[in-house]
Amino acid sequence: MKFSKMIRINYKSTDLGNKYFEEISKYQITIDTGEQNLKPEKSDFFSAIRKKVKNCKLTIKEIYDLLEIKNKLDYDFEILITSSFTELLKIKENIEKKNICKNDKKIISELFKYDGYIQKQYISPFFEKYVNPVTCYYCNIDFVNVFFSQYKEKIDFINNAPINELKLIDTDKYIISDEIDKQRSKAYINEIKEINKINEINITKLDNLKLEEINIQNGFTLDHVIDKGEHPYFALSFYNLVPSCYVCNSKLKGSKNIGEISPTDISFNFHNDVKFRTNRNNQNLIIKKKEDFELDFKINDKEKYREYINVFHLKERYNFHKTNVIEFIDKKSRYSDSQIQELADFIKQNPQQLKEDIFGKFIFDKDFDLSKRPLAKLTRDIAEELGLI
Repeated sequence: MKFSKMIRINYKSTDLGNKYFEEISKYQITIDTGEQNLKPEKSDFFSAIRKKVKNCKLTIKEIYDLLEIKNKLDYDFEILITSSFTELLKIKENIEKKNICKNDKKIISELFKYDGYIQKQYISPFFEKYVNPVTCYYCNIDFVNVFFSQYKEKIDFINNAPINELKLIDTDKYIISDEIDKQRSKAYINEIKEINKINEINITKLDNLKLEEINIQNGFTLDHVIDKGEHPYFALSFYNLVPSCYVCNSKLKGSKNIGEISPTDISFNFHNDVKFRTNRNNQNLIIKKKEDFELDFKINDKEKYREYINVFHLKERYNFHKTNVIEFIDKKSRYSDSQIQELADFIKQNPQQLKEDIFGKFIFDKDFDLSKRPLAKLTRDIAEELGLI
């Protein structure tokens, strides 16, 4: 019986990369003449643009073409955004051979900057709509679903919004969010006008903020498989982004390399190549407590998945969930096929239906997307080891 793969992302549309490109291509950057209070990299970025245009709004693609970055990287903007993960690896290898000067890399980093408005207003909503992640695609342990939070008024937003939302009111000239965060850490802010007292900053963006537009929150982060710091031209690439939990993304992986594999790649075959197994020498051994066994992996290609398993500490983290395995083994010992048949006859129910009710329908459903249920991969692998499927 062949099951859907875990943890590979099951994209619902083959042209999703093109849809994503169309969406982020709408993002515009305002070009003005002021440079006061700008960080050096931003000053270099805007100065490079203003040598050719002044006082206007340009899309990110228009700036890419305007600054002739294609001549430096040798790839169209759309290619960088929509290429498959396998193609990105080839592009990375080719770009690494080029001699890109430090200043050019700073400008490229600023243009392809992931954090901030484009991530909040374009990228994350796209993944919510078209990918709809439920669990982490790296570990399948934690929920990463979308949730809602509403702000009744702007002073409520000022006092309670997380820092990533506060950044919505930042401008090119003023980093307002950091100042607000500092002030509210000391005391509750009672009136918006109190903010004006902080370095006499401008809060026009706060006046224009529509609270109803920020009430949808992500429970997931988007990890860059190929590090965006070292390779900034991939910071917005669709197939370089993996919906993941905070633990996998920030606490464990960071900028580490997990090998030339990714859940975004159609060839990613973790489900068939890596199986959870208990280390029981005797399959009839009765397991009653965590100390009775260890969870381990049966791996077809150890070198391919070595970094992936090590970086995310999958063995250690899954051994924390051995209670789930014990409960499943106990259930299997109490409900043999003959017992299920007898019970089904007694209550006049189909034996297979009864088995699904007892052990979980998703275990027997070959089309079930394992990413939609935490620990689904572990449960199915143990069911396979026990001969249930």
